[in-house]
Amino acid sequence: MFILALMEDVALALLTSRYMGSQRLKQVKIIVHKGIVYMLSINSPQQSKVAFKRSCLATAIAAGTALLTISLSPGVLAQQADSFVIEEVLVTARKKSESLQSVPISVSAFTAKDIAAMGMTNVTDIGILTPNLQINPNTGGNDGVVACMRGLCRTDYMMTEDPQVGIYLDGVYIGKSVGSLFDVAELERVEVLRGPQGTLYGKNTLGGAILLHTRKPTDEFGAKITGTVGNFDAKYLRAHINAPINDKLATSFSLLHKKRDAFVENTLGKDVWSEDTQAAHIAVRWLPSDTVTVDYALDWQTKDQSPLAPQISSVSNGYLSFGPQYSGDVHTDRQSKVHINGDDTFNKSDLLGHSLTVNWALGDAGFAQNLNLKSITSHRDYENKMSVNSTGTALRLIYSDDLFDYETFNQEFQLSGTAADGALDFVVGLFYFEEDGNYVNPQIMDSFGIDKIHDTDIDNKSSAIFGELNYRWTEKLSTTLGFRFTKEKRKGDVYASLTPHALGIELPYMDTSIGLFLDSSTFLPIEPPPGFDTKIETSSVSPRVAVTYDWNDDLMTYVSYARGFKSGSFSARADNPTQWGPYDDATIDSYEIGFKSHWLDRRVRLNVAAFYEDIEDMQVQINQPSIIGFSNAIRNAGQATVKGLELELRAMLTQGLELSAGYGYTDAEYDEWNDFDSAGNPTNVANDRAFEFTARNTYNVTLNYSYPLENGVLGARLDLAGQSKTRFTPVISGNDDIAQPSYDLINARLSYEGINVGNGTLGVSLWVKNLDDEEYKIGGWEFNVASTGDRAAVSQWGEPRTYGLDIVYEFGARL
Repeated sequence: MFILALMEDVALALLTSRYMGSQRLKQVKIIVHKGIVYMLSINSPQQSKVAFKRSCLATAIAAGTALLTISLSPGVLAQQADSFVIEEVLVTARKKSESLQSVPISVSAFTAKDIAAMGMTNVTDIGILTPNLQINPNTGGNDGVVACMRGLCRTDYMMTEDPQVGIYLDGVYIGKSVGSLFDVAELERVEVLRGPQGTLYGKNTLGGAILLHTRKPTDEFGAKITGTVGNFDAKYLRAHINAPINDKLATSFSLLHKKRDAFVENTLGKDVWSEDTQAAHIAVRWLPSDTVTVDYALDWQTKDQSPLAPQISSVSNGYLSFGPQYSGDVHTDRQSKVHINGDDTFNKSDLLGHSLTVNWALGDAGFAQNLNLKSITSHRDYENKMSVNSTGTALRLIYSDDLFDYETFNQEFQLSGTAADGALDFVVGLFYFEEDGNYVNPQIMDSFGIDKIHDTDIDNKSSAIFGELNYRWTEKLSTTLGFRFTKEKRKGDVYASLTPHALGIELPYMDTSIGLFLDSSTFLPIEPPPGFDTKIETSSVSPRVAVTYDWNDDLMTYVSYARGFKSGSFSARADNPTQWGPYDDATIDSYEIGFKSHWLDRRVRLNVAAFYEDIEDMQVQINQPSIIGFSNAIRNAGQATVKGLELELRAMLTQGLELSAGYGYTDAEYDEWNDFDSAGNPTNVANDRAFEFTARNTYNVTLNYSYPLENGVLGARLDLAGQSKTRFTPVISGNDDIAQPSYDLINARLSYEGINVGNGTLGVSLWVKNLDDEEYKIGGWEFNVASTGDRAAVSQWGEPRTYGLDIVYEFGARL
């Protein structure tokens, strides 16, 4: 009530100052209800609702600022002494455990406490609370994510392409965006490393890395069980059980069941965007001696659900030119009821992963001390089958299937320690990764009068040697030097055929494994372009340099340089040898300056980083119509520059009341984008190209309040997050109908936790996500209708408002 009352006062002050002198604002009353500010004019016969969503964000910021000013005044500080401070957060961004405030990298970290407070169930939930990061489900389905950081991402999930933001589960690299939407029952910590991590996390992490750390078994028995019910008939069950066997062996089991009805009703087939997930994580910790720790983990996941809901959102020349049979399929806003041909749409996936991590404390040897040898071995197997009406139309305008069969093996060795009487910290290592798989993509395209099939095989290997040294010259000054030498071998082959509806006969036109290349319109033999190949061998050196200066215990500044590398590859959906590639490697040179600080007796933490990045041979996705349908290809566009900053603030405003805020700014521009004009002449179209899934501004504010009672703790949490305009295709002109204008999202949570029941504690939480039911797009693309030549745009919308009740019971080691 205190927070809401203060919000009302601040909103009144803001609105009064804005409308000062207006005859319409004789007297006003401000009410804050469900995160929305209402302004009631007493003199007006009608009480009008002012529902500007951004005022909610402004009000929360103003409220937090007011509280910060009040609570952190010298008098208040003297009374509160050391009763509360910002908790220290330990991270492993440099493959060793250290304070977040000592790492010369722009890092966001979420502890187990943060994860529980925000109700996080998968990796997408951290996107809205992390500056310069966007995470959305794959545009085709719920089986993976599109992760974009500092302007760098890959929007297509084709098997030949790798993500530009790396995701790591307990140190294991996840090779593809498909299969990366983890529903993990128990996470201990999440770290988001921004910028190229070329030294220690060098596998294609141009934009950054997301590190997921699961909870490890302990020597005390305990459990946590969470049940959730919500709208759309959502029923979730999560359980984590820690079960020690003896003083040398401990196990833990995490189980997850998620089932929810579809968000969108479909009158012509299956309802759209449902959820049905089962997941398990089994961990075993063995301590064979005082110096050796062995961790084995198995993670399993199966999904059986319907894909996302695409909608035709606009056409170039009105509904009639689009075709009367599709005129009812065009909707400019999000629909809760659609008419999609989709009796056989589905999204099924199965994932099984094993990992074995061995830590061996070697002790001292010669000039080195505290030596530790670590081995990470993993094997992952993923299968996915998806069938989706790609345009959301009543007929099969464009219908697509995706069949993945993908397998990886990963081995990494790390040797870390200290030297020079503790002045030198070092980590060196070896990395090996191999992947092979098959990707079949049949497409039914009634708008072009054909069916197509792309059948692609990959066989890739990557190896690296890496190291990083950190030397403390004085108690205040230290230098970090790092390097990574990477060597990659990639092999790919594609078989492509089309079946004209008029003939009903499948006609192969490209098979790279046997050297078959035909013109897809005449079926006459053609020669592949110069440089065409199905194999790539490439290598790169990725250095890193950082200088850190600790002014005192509460202020650290740093400057750094890092190079990132992403190897070239092939385009699995290529319609001709030119589109197939291979395209070249991309490199990024990143310069960063920042500071990390505590203020006011560690009641405030403020971290700021500014960056400048040069990208050479930028790899971009080109979507374009062709005589045989719609094609997707990756190519090297040219050069680009990205600059911006991240700011993160955390403050204890009063006892029990915490403010968190973040702001990200990204200015991403192409300096060169080589293309061809209508006459076939080369031209630079950089001024008409934009970075996809990259908002210039991202921001978030969280107020988290807890109040202890005699039995339990009352809690309230409000998350407000937003971003400026976002584009989903690289071409600017003519694509504003696909772009998403600026928008805000509001999440809220009320809880009563820590209630003593039996030998454990009980917690009850009411929550709501997207409180004001904001309509916002999470993806979009365009295509041409062959029968009329008109352009059509397809959009996909984010989740509507969801709400529910969590009941949590935990006991034993969990407490």
